[in-house]
Amino acid sequence: MIPEEMRKVAVVLILEANKDGARIWKACEALEISVSTFERWRNGYYSDNRKGANKTVARKLTKEEKLKIIDISCSVKYKDDNPYKIHASLLNNSIYIASISSFYRVLKEEKLNHHRGNTRPGTSHNKPPELIATGPNQVWTWDITWLHSYIRGIFYYAYTIIDIWDRSIVKWAIHDREDDVLAQELFQSAFEENGYPDVFVHSDNGNPMKGISLMTLFYDLG
Repeated sequence: MIPEEMRKVAVVLILEANKDGARIWKACEALEISVSTFERWRNGYYSDNRKGANKTVARKLTKEEKLKIIDISCSVKYKDDNPYKIHASLLNNSIYIASISSFYRVLKEEKLNHHRGNTRPGTSHNKPPELIATGPNQVWTWDITWLHSYIRGIFYYAYTIIDIWDRSIVKWAIHDREDDVLAQELFQSAFEENGYPDVFVHSDNGNPMKGISLMTLFYDLG
């Protein structure tokens, strides 16, 4: 970046060269500046007013003001609030430190817009893998549905295995209780009738689904 004093000297040199017969653009070319830059300097605009240029901002926050914004935002009282609520609360108490945009900017620079305080930041949980069947006997899902009986408070239980490829029922049975042994017998029969396919079985985490008898069958079948 050319210092301001050197810019003034450049203007004088170009004007003298022009007075001696040199063209303005040739003199500018010799000093490796554009004619528009020379014209701007000749008109007294020596500072760089372009966007993004190095310049002093008159109302720029001081280091102390930035630290105050961070300290207040991370305090016990405000650590769970967004900058808008913090700024509004301070104004209600006749306290003004900076504009709300300055609050957002300072907290963003310090990566404090989303999490402040001593607690561990929240973690995102990966979506479980999606099961996709491209043909029959690739993915089965099963569940137990309660069925009303004629007596209040007494239910029957429908054990159902469904092939997600075409949503057809692979095997079903109705019993008077939930039992992993009954589930094991249902799956044993389903595997036998379908030639022991290499199938993935999906279910929720109910007790019959995690029973030792059923898990042993799955383990034995690989």
